[in-house]
Amino acid sequence: MNPSAKNTLESTADPTPATKPCPACEQQSAGNICMHCGENLYPRRLNVATMVHEVPDIFFNLDRGLFYTMRNFLFHPGRMIKRYFAGDRSRHYKPLKYITFIGGLTALLYARFVFTDGKPQSGFEAFGTQWTSLILLLQVPLIALTTWLLFRKKQHTYGEHLVANAYIIAEVSLFNIALFPLYYLLDGTSNIAIAQGIYSLSILFYYSFVFYDWFYDRKGTEGKILSFIFVFVLFIMVIIFTFIIQALLYYIFIQMHWL
Repeated sequence: MNPSAKNTLESTADPTPATKPCPACEQQSAGNICMHCGENLYPRRLNVATMVHEVPDIFFNLDRGLFYTMRNFLFHPGRMIKRYFAGDRSRHYKPLKYITFIGGLTALLYARFVFTDGKPQSGFEAFGTQWTSLILLLQVPLIALTTWLLFRKKQHTYGEHLVANAYIIAEVSLFNIALFPLYYLLDGTSNIAIAQGIYSLSILFYYSFVFYDWFYDRKGTEGKILSFIFVFVLFIMVIIFTFIIQALLYYIFIQMHWL
C-alpha cells in the first residue's frame, strides 16, 4: 500500500471507541461498563438461572433500591419492567429478594391472626390464610408460565416473565400489608368480605394496569380491553393455582405432622 494512502486512512479513522447509551442513566459510554453510573452496558437476557443466582443475596446482602423499587413499580410498572430487561438493574431490588422480603413482612403480620367472618373455619381455610405468603411465592413459576403463554407474540423469554411476575406479585403483596388494619377492624364480622373484595379488585386492576403499561405503553382503548381480558383469564388461573398449591401444602404439612 502507498505510505501516503495509509497515512490518509489512519488520519481519517475515528480515534474514539464506539459508544452506546447506558440502559440506566442513558449517557453515552464506551466499553462494557458505563463510565457514569457503573451499569453493565451489555446485560445478558434474563432466564431461570438469573433467579437462582440471587438466592445467596437474600440472606447475605441488604442493598439499596427497596423504596425505589416499591414506588416505581406502583406507578410505572411497565416502564420499570422494560428498563430492567434492557439492563437498568443496579438501582432495583433484585426480584427474588424483593418478593421474599415483602412475603416475609406479610407473613409476620398475618401469621398470628386468622381473620374470619365470625363463622368457624375449617383447618384447610385457616391454613390458606396463615400461609398466604408461601402460596404466593410458589405461584410465581405458574403465573409466569401463564403470562408467557398469553403474550407469546411479545417474544419475551420465560425467565423474563418469571422476573416480571416476581416484582408484580411482591407489589400486590404490599396491598395486602396496607389492608391489614382493615382486616383487623373487621375481623369476626361479615364485613370482612369488604377487605377481601378490595384485595381481589386491587389484584385485578393492578395486573391490568401493568400489562397496559408494559405491552401497550398506556396507548389505545384496545390495549385497555385486551389487558383486562388477559388479566381476567389470569385471575381464574390464579384461583385454580391457589387451590392446587394450598391442597398440596396442606397434605404435606399433615403428613409431616406440622399441623
